[in-house]
Amino acid sequence: MTHPVSRLDRFLHGMLWVLAVVFIPLAIVVGVGRELLPLVSGQKAAVEQLLTDRTGLQIRLGELQGDWHGLSPVLRAGQVAIHDARQSGKPLLVVPSVTTEPDWWASLRDLSPRLRTTINGLALTLAPKSDGGVEVVEFSGLGRSDPEKARRALRWLLAQPGLTLLDNQLRWQAPGRPVQALRDVRLQQFNGDDDYRLQAEFRLGDSAVLQRALIVVAGDPLAWQKTPWQAYLQIQDLPAWQPWLSLLPQSWSARLNQGDAKLWLASEGGRPSTMTLALADVGLGLQVPERGRYEARGLRGVFSVQRRGDTWHV
Repeated sequence: MTHPVSRLDRFLHGMLWVLAVVFIPLAIVVGVGRELLPLVSGQKAAVEQLLTDRTGLQIRLGELQGDWHGLSPVLRAGQVAIHDARQSGKPLLVVPSVTTEPDWWASLRDLSPRLRTTINGLALTLAPKSDGGVEVVEFSGLGRSDPEKARRALRWLLAQPGLTLLDNQLRWQAPGRPVQALRDVRLQQFNGDDDYRLQAEFRLGDSAVLQRALIVVAGDPLAWQKTPWQAYLQIQDLPAWQPWLSLLPQSWSARLNQGDAKLWLASEGGRPSTMTLALADVGLGLQVPERGRYEARGLRGVFSVQRRGDTWHV
C-alpha cells in the first residue's frame, strides 16, 4: 500500500514542475522585456507605420517611450500628430499624450491585437449632421475625402476593449449658435460581448459640479441608427446649463434658477422613442411662443413621453 506522504510528495513535485514550466519562461520574457522595451524609442518609425496600417490614418509621433508594468509592456507617446494621408501639411489633430498597453484576454478572444489606451489633453469639436448624426469637425474633411478610411479608423478605435480620455475638452458647434464647451471631460469606453458602453464625466463653464452620462448600444455602436440604444444624463446644478439654452429655437426663452434633473432616452434604433425626465426642486422661467411666460418653483416629479411618428405623447 502506498504511503499517504509519498502520494503527497509526488503531487507537490508535480505541481512544482508545472509551475516551473509556466513561470520560468514567463520570467525570462518579462526580464528580457524590461531590458529591451526602453530601446523602443529607436523604433519610432516602425510603430508609426503599424499605427498607420491599423487606423488607416497617417500617424506621426513626437516622442515615444517604453516601460514595463506588471506583465504588460506600456508605451507612452507624446505629441501624436494625425494626418490625412491624401493631404500633406497641417495635421488634422495633435494629441498631447497617449499611454497604451495590450489587453491579453481581449486579444486572444478576438484573435487580433487589442489595446487599453489612455489619452490626455485632447480637444475636439462636435457638430450635428443633417441626417441626425454627429461628426467630429477635425475629421470632417477626411470623412468627405475618404469616408471608408474614416469609418475604418473609427471602427478600429471603438473595437478596443478599454479607451479612457482624461482632462480633455469637447466643444459643441451648432450652426448659427454660440460654441459650447465641456471641460475636464473624462470618457471611458467598454466593449462587452453583446453591447457597447460609453461613460462620461464633465464640468460646465465655471461650475465645480461634476456631470455624468452613460450611453449603452446593444451591438455595433456605428449601427446605432438600426440598433437599440439607451442614454442617461445626470443634470446637476441647473443654472450651470444656462448657456446651453442658446441651442433652443430663438423664439423660446428660458431661465434656469435652481434644481437638479435626470434624463433617460431610449430607442429601438435611430431617433429616441421614449424620454423620461425626473425633476428635483427645479425652479425655472419659460417663454413659450403664443402662450406667454411661465414661472415655476420647487418642481418635483417624473415625466415620461413617447414618440409616435413625428409627434410626442405624454
